[in-house]
Amino acid sequence: MSAFISFLLVLGLTYFVTNLLVSKSNKFIGKAPFKVIYKFNLGVNKSINIVEILDEYYILAIGKNEINFIEKISKETIEKFKEDKESFDFKEIFKGKINEAIKYKKR
Repeated sequence: MSAFISFLLVLGLTYFVTNLLVSKSNKFIGKAPFKVIYKFNLGVNKSINIVEILDEYYILAIGKNEINFIEKISKETIEKFKEDKESFDFKEIFKGKINEAIKYKKR
């Protein structure tokens, strides 16, 4: 009988500690200084992301083991994006930035 009571005590304690840890981790995650605004998948483990970091907006290329900075975005562009995501053509903007990079590299 004492083994059963000990088992219930350990089970209850495990449940309590797990809930405590989850609530603490949720508080920390909610206060993170960055937020992903938009994610455009390019393939497996590869994406282009628009990220807000401390009220600044950036385009980042994220791969399996790397993160590359592409460009900083103005707040006006982001506000337009937030107002109407469906009419905001991220693909066209991305193509324009890639073409600019190619022209710059050819110089």
